[in-house]
Amino acid sequence: EKRAMDDALYSTCLYVYKYGYTDPSSLVSTVKETARELWHQLPTYNYCLQIGISSWEGLWDKFLGNREEVIKLNNYKNYYQINTWKLALQKHGIYSNEATHMLSARLNEERRKRQVLFPDTLRCLKSLKEQYKLAIITNGLYCLQMEKIQSSNLSGYFDNIIISGELGYAKPKEQIFAEALIRCNVKKEQAIMVGDSIESDILGANNFGIKAIW
Repeated sequence: EKRAMDDALYSTCLYVYKYGYTDPSSLVSTVKETARELWHQLPTYNYCLQIGISSWEGLWDKFLGNREEVIKLNNYKNYYQINTWKLALQKHGIYSNEATHMLSARLNEERRKRQVLFPDTLRCLKSLKEQYKLAIITNGLYCLQMEKIQSSNLSGYFDNIIISGELGYAKPKEQIFAEALIRCNVKKEQAIMVGDSIESDILGANNFGIKAIW
């Protein structure tokens, strides 16, 4: 996901050549920094921290859903996504509403083109599914996480998909691992958590009594 977002941001920032600006790499850094600053200022920040939504996800999330917190996020979507680009561009001397709106929309398109899997993902999942019950535990809003999973053609490999945004708590909280065990109808000693985050995936599972593979 990091590579996908970095590539999408760089491809988007290339469009500033139209406005006479010739350093897209510098603009990428400014957009990331500005997004973090603005994200932390939003009244919804504590909720985003609670369920695990990052500032860079907020730049292309549609914020769809009926939960009160998601509706609040949707209300701030345009403010956040547009103003991140507006403020970032202004730091580089570009004052253009056209550029602001164009780049914000372009990032949404560029990021959605780049939902790319590791080369061996599907082969690995196909092999595992023949022997094991598989589930995903993921932090984030339901709408965006499901979009990622479905656009990557992954949903058919998993018996259950547990998303923090539908529960109100995220990894490494013990409750989300407990919910996964309930949905999968397995005991702790029958489960293994596989993940890339030491804190969220590995320590979260271990602290709950589930073995984990980093």
